[in-house]
Amino acid sequence: MGKIGRRKRLETAHHEAARCIAAIAQGLAVPSVSVLPADGTAGAAHLDRAIYSADHDPDAQVAALKIDIVVVLAGPAARMKLRPRKRKEWGDNFKLAQAWASWGAFLASGMSIAELDADGKIELSNEQQALADQLLDECEERAHRIVAERWGTS
Repeated sequence: MGKIGRRKRLETAHHEAARCIAAIAQGLAVPSVSVLPADGTAGAAHLDRAIYSADHDPDAQVAALKIDIVVVLAGPAARMKLRPRKRKEWGDNFKLAQAWASWGAFLASGMSIAELDADGKIELSNEQQALADQLLDECEERAHRIVAERWGTS
């Protein structure tokens, strides 16, 4: 593996620190974090996920997913402080957030996992997709707000 440049290390540090800040701000634990290269990655934070502790109540699951989405999007929000990017350039973080928002909309509409298509994909109605988009926007706004409120101006 080649040497990771200064800019990449700085972006990784901002990304992982912001995820930790968002996790802690929402009551989640942060067992470990590293910005040192390992396993082909520039670093990683190991965080609790709210969805793991949510009970079987769909409302509690949606609330937990919103917390997890905010944590996922806090990394890109912090990176934007270094170098502005468009949402579509957020890569895997945004794709994961989209998937979780779709799952949240699916649960909020009263659907159960037993109603998934045979291939396991979630097919959302227009109304459900609008809710997923709303969840994603709300969580993105919260992620930016947490980063802005709890992060220095450096």
